[in-house]
Amino acid sequence: MGAAESLFRAHRFITRYPWLSDWAQPRLKAKIAYAEELGAGFAATIVPGNLVDAAAVALLLQPELPFDRTEFAVLGDARRALATLWRRWREEASSRWTRLEERTSAQYSAIHEAMGNRRKGRPEAEQALHDLIHEWITSARALSSESATLADRWLIVSIPRPENRHARMAEVQLLPHWHLGVLAAHTVAIDWSRRIALLKVPDLVGRVLLD
Repeated sequence: MGAAESLFRAHRFITRYPWLSDWAQPRLKAKIAYAEELGAGFAATIVPGNLVDAAAVALLLQPELPFDRTEFAVLGDARRALATLWRRWREEASSRWTRLEERTSAQYSAIHEAMGNRRKGRPEAEQALHDLIHEWITSARALSSESATLADRWLIVSIPRPENRHARMAEVQLLPHWHLGVLAAHTVAIDWSRRIALLKVPDLVGRVLLD
């Protein structure tokens, strides 16, 4: 996204020095073409369905947690451990653009924090946590499927501006990965001078953006 930030800076320069506009326009067109080429390449790596699944996770309510299962006894305070697992998994799974099944750090953290290097009961707890997260993924995918027939939403969004002390900060540092994926996959038009984009997004994605 460095090319995009370069374009934003170029437009600010022209706004400040409008008499240089004729000289700058050919260079701006080249910058825009390059940014669009990079954006298209990035968009090709994004699976739109993954973005919808992540949005579904963000909209899920905390389910009942089976803290009384015997496999979770090794976690100590199972109620607290599973609530923390849910919170971490939900935050992680809803903030990326890859498949939900790739979200494993929350599960590993739950085991490591409770058991350290102890082995007794570990395989059973790991499998039970894996199964529990799979249930959450299934719930998210069910919500995604239910929303598939809903009309897309048209949204105008603003792209964050770096603070002055971080003037060269890349867009990837300004936005969570999921938001970058949405911009890449669903931007219909962009106004580089005003840092705004027109998006056409699935209903669930729009609900999260509007939340």
